[in-house]
Amino acid sequence: MMEFEIEQARRFWEEVDVDEVFDDLLERLHHLRNVITDNTATDREYVQAMKIILESELTSFRSEGIQEVLIDEEILTVTVSEAETESFQQKDSTRLCRDGESSSDQSQTSAAGRGELLLSPLSFCSEEPRSPVQLVYHPHDCSAACVPQLPAHADRFLGHNPLRAPMLCQFQRHCDQSDARDASVLYKAPCGRSLRSLEEVLQFLLQSDSLGVLQPDHFSFDPQIVPENQVRAPTSAALLIEQDLSRGIEPVPVSLFNELDGTRPKEFRYRKERWPHGCFLSGAPLFSVCCDCTDGCADPWSCACVQHTLRGSGEQQAYRHRRLSAPLSTGLFECGPWCGCARSRCQNRVVQKGLRVRLQVFRTPDRGWAVRCRDDLDQGTFVCIYAGVVLRQQQSVEEPAAGELLVSDDEVEVVEEWKLPAGHMETVSEPLDSSPPLYVPVIQRPADQLKDQQQLGVSSLDRSQNGGEACEEIVSKRPRLTEANGHESQHKHTPEQMYYLDASKEGNVARFFNHSCEPNLFLQNVFTDTHDPQFPLIAFFTSRCVKAGSELTWNT
Repeated sequence: MMEFEIEQARRFWEEVDVDEVFDDLLERLHHLRNVITDNTATDREYVQAMKIILESELTSFRSEGIQEVLIDEEILTVTVSEAETESFQQKDSTRLCRDGESSSDQSQTSAAGRGELLLSPLSFCSEEPRSPVQLVYHPHDCSAACVPQLPAHADRFLGHNPLRAPMLCQFQRHCDQSDARDASVLYKAPCGRSLRSLEEVLQFLLQSDSLGVLQPDHFSFDPQIVPENQVRAPTSAALLIEQDLSRGIEPVPVSLFNELDGTRPKEFRYRKERWPHGCFLSGAPLFSVCCDCTDGCADPWSCACVQHTLRGSGEQQAYRHRRLSAPLSTGLFECGPWCGCARSRCQNRVVQKGLRVRLQVFRTPDRGWAVRCRDDLDQGTFVCIYAGVVLRQQQSVEEPAAGELLVSDDEVEVVEEWKLPAGHMETVSEPLDSSPPLYVPVIQRPADQLKDQQQLGVSSLDRSQNGGEACEEIVSKRPRLTEANGHESQHKHTPEQMYYLDASKEGNVARFFNHSCEPNLFLQNVFTDTHDPQFPLIAFFTSRCVKAGSELTWNT
């Protein structure tokens, strides 16, 4: 037993609720006993029960014929005869990527590392390298055999830090920090091949037929990024109010943490997507272009959807290896449902894949609720969208009562919608007609609101008044959905055609983001379910490297 395994085990038990863990284990054991007794157990349950018994050392059934094999998406233990073992090893040795060095690497994988693949997605991640064995490269043509432990589907990584996905497939990440001014990162594939850039990673994934399960954004060459870093679990179960605020709606759990007073946010309906979808709202043709790429849309010059983005932006590339380094004022058009490209391999489908990074909503002493990342995030990483309900200008929602604690300090910093008396309607429509044909979704700070109201010809506004000659405020918590600059519009927008996103009663984790003058997120219009410029998704991307535990904030 290695020293780092012992230290890892100690830290694991210090940071989990022991009673809860063993209660869950006893419940699982009771289930396995019942199904095995009744002869209703599945093959997987038979194998899992055997593995538990053997690992517990309660019996003498352990033998050297026990080996680990990959069944679908999990590593399970089965018993094989010596003859079968010898035959398997002979066949295995004929594959280049399973030479003696690689086999030794796999056999020396720690029990704790294997447990990480078998336990829940939120299990503890070791800060030690998974395998200390040096991978040796032998010249060869890379193929699918070069990643022997590739799972069947990318969903196998859900709940893990996405940047640890390569390590779960036996890649190694080496960071040379001998020179702090010129630190470098190198990845070693299971076959020993060195990967020194994201472009080399993409080419290797294509050659090894791994693209679709692994993606370039699972790799980071930023020396500041440490995939093993993560927010530690609370020492008291009372501090972690809920393990998944979305209650299974998001593909990745969003934990709720409050170490101050144990309170919960005001009840709301969790919605991971905007509703209604743009395809139900738009009266225009849904998609202006479609592609039929066969290379995973890796070539920006041959993909019609990427070119549609670049035509108005003047940039050379939109996503760079599934990351967006800076906002595009014209909006970003992802490949849609009518495109012929393979969805799992497409490099131009990022936002539509949904939440993939691990987030935690937590209570702050002075800003209400906030959101932090549980792992290091590289620059340009997609975090989530701003989800809510799309409302027309005439629709109304209840304004929060005076003094009521809002979701975060940012709730009042979103564009405000005003219902004007009939005499003022012409004053408002004039700037709308004279504005550029396309706009971006505007999320404004309170200091900007008075200026905008004056531009709209609205004066003498009093928040304490309702009705009368003053305008009536009908919502103060919804981003405004308008068009993005750069494409021609076929019609002018009247006030009746303006739409807003309201997350006051239905929304996702983004409703807890706070504002900052030095944000680490930026906003981007992204079109996925329609190309109608009125209905983009509002997506959040990291503007720089974000360390684990950092609060995620945005600015306009």
